[in-house]
Amino acid sequence: MRKAGFEVTKAGFEVTKASFEVTKAGFEVTKASFGVTKASFEVTKAGFDVAELYLM
Repeated sequence: MRKAGFEVTKAGFEVTKASFEVTKAGFEVTKASFGVTKASFEVTKAGFDVAELYLM
């Protein structure tokens, strides 16, 4: 009986570990997409600066 409980606990731990990996991967993706957003924001800002120079 105790062995069965241990197996269930071990299985639950594996699932937790797997979901942690997925969360970690999702965090990496979020971080990467934030980097891309920031880069495109910089490009947009640069474009505005150039437009401003032309308007002067």
